Amino acid sequence: MRGSSSVPSYNWPVVENEVIHKYINNKPRILYSRQYLPVYVYQEDFNLHNQLQTIMQESQIPLTTEQQNSITSALVMRIPILTQHLKCLQIVINFLSVLPRVEGDNSLADYMKATFGRDISYLTEGIMLKHVRDVWLLIKYTQADLLMRHKQAPYDDTSGEYRADLYPDLRAEVNDLCRYGSAKTQLLSRVLFEFVLLKLNRAATSQTPSNAEIPLMKALAEHVYLMYGEEGIEITNQLPNLPDTLLVSHAYKAWCYIWTRLTTPVL
Repeated sequence: MRGSSSVPSYNWPVVENEVIHKYINNKPRILYSRQYLPVYVYQEDFNLHNQLQTIMQESQIPLTTEQQNSITSALVMRIPILTQHLKCLQIVINFLSVLPRVEGDNSLADYMKATFGRDISYLTEGIMLKHVRDVWLLIKYTQADLLMRHKQAPYDDTSGEYRADLYPDLRAEVNDLCRYGSAKTQLLSRVLFEFVLLKLNRAATSQTPSNAEIPLMKALAEHVYLMYGEEGIEITNQLPNLPDTLLVSHAYKAWCYIWTRLTTPVL
């Protein structure tokens, strides 16, 4: 402070030099490269469909049955907790989608711990970044299962074009193909859920021609092959042979009905 005036004034050059001397001098220089700076897509610009499509072009692979079981057995079956897990996974997908290259063999749990600063209890050793798509799909299916059990809508983004009702004869045909607790019905429920979630959301359908009048079985086979390659053929062969009159336009209501048959004992 200089002078005897009642209004304070400061010798700013001296203050600046003292700050530099005390806090900056003799400290290591921070080195960085622009390509390693974190990138984030803001929520208003975030489109999960497009982000998933981006990382699916990388080396995403399915979880094994053992990995799926390890995740589901570790999950707390409460809708708010599952919703929070999904939000965290969406942030991870967001980050991965803008990277020039995803190191798929890096641990997903380690990546999420570094991102969020806490352990991820439902992820076990061996689950990698290349599994993030399937981890998200598995938890999304688990959430939808709980929503259905609470009489709530399982999907919130399916285009109306794909919500056509099943007429009685068609419902009867689907009913004959599906069984309570059946492994085939379980597989069909998961594959159809994945198809509706990834292919029939509003973002996806706004970018592709309508396929509402295509037989659902044909569309599922194409989807599974694109997702899983040669392994997808084997998956398709394990599915019940859906009637040709069951169209993609019925997909949403068909999944709801198939889930009901899967989870409801016949009295």
